[in-house]
Amino acid sequence: MTKIVADSRLKGNVKLITDSLDRLKEINGVTFDWKEGFTNIHPFKGNDWGILAQEVEYTFPELVEINKKTGYREIDYKNLNPILIEAIKDLSKKVDKLEKEIKQLKG
Repeated sequence: MTKIVADSRLKGNVKLITDSLDRLKEINGVTFDWKEGFTNIHPFKGNDWGILAQEVEYTFPELVEINKKTGYREIDYKNLNPILIEAIKDLSKKVDKLEKEIKQLKG
């Protein structure tokens, strides 16, 4: 398991990620087949799961980098985690609100 230093004592200018749920709606989870003949770019073969860098770049440009040697886009997958956490929290708030409204309607 890869560990990353995350101690709050090492971080300044901390801000919450906003609009994560709405922004994530622009990204599609996909299945795909890796094209053959690109072993100089990546070692992957066969069917896989993922997301498309161009879609991520549209909503979270800071997570995508163009490899200077190959010209292909790369995604910083580890930095998607905090965005996903905030999106789950947004969804949870919406569910709580709807449950409260349903409870009030039922009397």
